[in-house]
Amino acid sequence: MTIPIYASSITRTSARYQGAQQTLNKLELVKRELQCHLTAVVQEERLIESWIERIGTEHATAESTATIQGRRETILKKAKEYRAALDVIVAKVPRVPHPMIFFHF
Repeated sequence: MTIPIYASSITRTSARYQGAQQTLNKLELVKRELQCHLTAVVQEERLIESWIERIGTEHATAESTATIQGRRETILKKAKEYRAALDVIVAKVPRVPHPMIFFHF
């Protein structure tokens, strides 16, 4: 073999090596990007799981609509009783006219 053949062979090998190195670098960037996406997805999954758990426990401990409506009716009835008692008390209190002050200029 002659020197030009060796030089040509070395040039081709060098070109292949650089192409392979570029591909390796691109693959490394893709790998890092995928790892970042995976980390974000794992965090979102944990968040969703915590929401599902929280919703499940709130739903299990939540009062039924009928219970809430019953409590509401009881509170309204008691409020009407208090209002009637207040009206009776106010009716018994004598009304004192407010003094009028006249200014003469």
